[in-house]
Amino acid sequence: MGSDDLVTNVNFIETKEIKISKIIFDKNNPNKMTEKQVEALELTVDKYGFATDPWINKLDNGKYMVIDGEHRIRLLQKNNIKTVLCKIFKIKYPEVQMLRQIANKLRGEHDKQLDIIEFKGIMDDGLITEFNNMMAKPFGYFESVIENDGLKFLSDNIIIEPNETEEHRCIVKNCKHGQ
Repeated sequence: MGSDDLVTNVNFIETKEIKISKIIFDKNNPNKMTEKQVEALELTVDKYGFATDPWINKLDNGKYMVIDGEHRIRLLQKNNIKTVLCKIFKIKYPEVQMLRQIANKLRGEHDKQLDIIEFKGIMDDGLITEFNNMMAKPFGYFESVIENDGLKFLSDNIIIEPNETEEHRCIVKNCKHGQ
């Protein structure tokens, strides 16, 4: 099966505004955040807003169980927000567990050199302290990563090229180590 065969029928998940009072939490959620990570989440939401919809499972009793987004919903509760836009599923509990694991663990591997180029760009724009806080990293963490790698950022390495949907994204080309 090739990658073109994987998605044959795209199913867009319903998004609906839900009263937070109807949302319950599963005590088995393995995704735990430290206090510093919760503070970083608060900083990010304060600056950029609530960027991703939580995933919830509709239960037979009219309540909704969180699949993914517990920390974001708890942040809304803390700030006395009454409703939230959510992605609504109607699935069995083992699928809730499976989706939770996928949401929290299915991630691509980062290219270290491309990460460092982005860290350097963030630092050059004077945003590195704010970035440290939003990523729950100690002061100086990203500077030390950049320094230890020896990568030099060349502004002509950034070009814009269209992707398959004709939208644009930033691609880094011809990165040079130690220049």
